[in-house]
Formats: sequence, C-alpha cells, structure tokens
Amino acid sequence: MHEVFPSIEKWLKNHGCNVSTGRFAQYLEFLSYLQHCEEHRVREPKYNMLEVALFHREILELAFVFTRFTRQETDVTTELIKRILQGHALPTDNAEAERCRNFLLQLRAAAYFMDSGFDVSVNSAADVVAKKDGKTYYVECKRLYSQIQVGKRFSELRDQLLTRLRGQAEKGEAFGIAWVDPTSLLVGRIGVYSAYSRVACQVAVRTDLNLFANQCPFRKLQDDPRILAVMLQVVWPSICADEAEPLSVGFTSLITPLVSREAFRDHVRPLFDKLLEQTRAPVSSQF
Repeated sequence: MHEVFPSIEKWLKNHGCNVSTGRFAQYLEFLSYLQHCEEHRVREPKYNMLEVALFHREILELAFVFTRFTRQETDVTTELIKRILQGHALPTDNAEAERCRNFLLQLRAAAYFMDSGFDVSVNSAADVVAKKDGKTYYVECKRLYSQIQVGKRFSELRDQLLTRLRGQAEKGEAFGIAWVDPTSLLVGRIGVYSAYSRVACQVAVRTDLNLFANQCPFRKLQDDPRILAVMLQVVWPSICADEAEPLSVGFTSLITPLVSREAFRDHVRPLFDKLLEQTRAPVSSQF
C-alpha cells in the first residue's frame, strides 16, 4: 500500500481533493502508524486486531479502485471522487454515512471493464456504461445493508436496468447487469472471517454467499432477456492462525445468470470469464 498511495494522492490532488482530511487522511495515518509500530516494535498498538483487519479491507478496496483510475483517462468527476472520500474510515450502521461506499462500488465495477479494454463511462445513463465490439453493457450497482430491504433493492435494480435498456439510443446490442455487494449482510457485526487457514475462510465465504444467493429474488430481474446476470461480490477481511501473513483481504464473486443456456454460453460466460481473468485482484470466482 505504501507503494501505490503516493500516485493515488497525486491523482486526488489533481482532481482538487483535500487529502489532509477525511477518509483518505485517516488511511494514510493508519499506514504510517503501522510502519511506526513495526520499526519501533510497539507491543500495545492503539488499534485492536479487528480494527486492523477492517482498515486493511477498506484500504485495499480503495487502492484497487483508485489505482486503475490513475492509469486511465475517464469521465469520473471530482464531485464523485469527493463523495467517495466522505464518511467514516470504517463501516458504520449509519446509512447516510455509508453512501461513500456505494459510490466506491460503482467505480469498483467499472474497474473490471476498464481492465478488459472496454470504453467505460461512470458519468452517464447508468452507474457504469461499458462499450466494446458493438455491444453496450449497462451496469447498476447496489450495496446491501438490510436483509428486509433486499427485495426492494432488487426491484430498484430491475426498474433502473429496464429504463436504461428501453431508452437505449446507442447502435448495436445492449445488455444489463446488476452488480450487488452483500458484504455487510454476510460479515455483519463480526466484521471479519477467522479460521485456521485462508482456505477455510474462503470456503466459509463461498458457503455464505451461496446461501445468500439462494434467498435472492433473482426472478425480479427476469422481465427482459437482455438483463444477463447478477454479480454478487464480497470483499472480506480474514484473520488466519496458520499463515505467515495472518491478515488478508479477499474478493469472492458469484455470477448468477438470468438467461437461457444459449445466452449464458454466448454472452454471460465469455464476458465474466474475461472480466475476472483480466482484473488482477485477490479474486475467487464461481459460476
């Protein structure tokens, strides 16, 4: 993280962002403190293990996203970047304070398409509009914070995607994708996955994600065959006893197709294989 943050800091300043306050400043302070603890062998750090794991999760996701935007010219606005940097350094139960992470999810989804050579917009008709080879993909993103609101959020995704597709003015084929992050529902108040090994944590995450998927109202999104799939993606911190580096952060994805076998073969599988293969992130994926 120490290697990539200077370029991110420069990029933020170029966009008129104040990096001396807000979330980014707190992350810089945290990284500096960790380095201080390592150099001076501090035995009683001011952060507990859970806080350290959560900081790692937040910092890694932010770096994963922003690093890609520092390398490519996009239409991301200063206003959107500033919204991402608002809120608290660590997740809270305050929905308004968590809006900053909703905007970060938008750029996270865009990063996958950027890595795969798509022409990407994050400032147009949908959260993400990705174009390539005569095809346009409209991507709408949601972070989920309440189990009882899941149905409502899926209905919102359906309405948003149908609006984009029916108002499609671009030439060529158009498709819709829902990008959903249920991390808060899966990790919950525990905040971190903990097991003897990282493999055990990965199994636990995949199990939880599949159980969650079994309860999702995917049928709400099947009104139009152009809505191809739902990407469920969790960004999870873990603490493992039997690892040289006990703290880690993983990206686990579950793609649920909403179309026929033929459409899955022709559109869904090739697209997501490419997205997940091209993006260099700690990703484990599953169809």
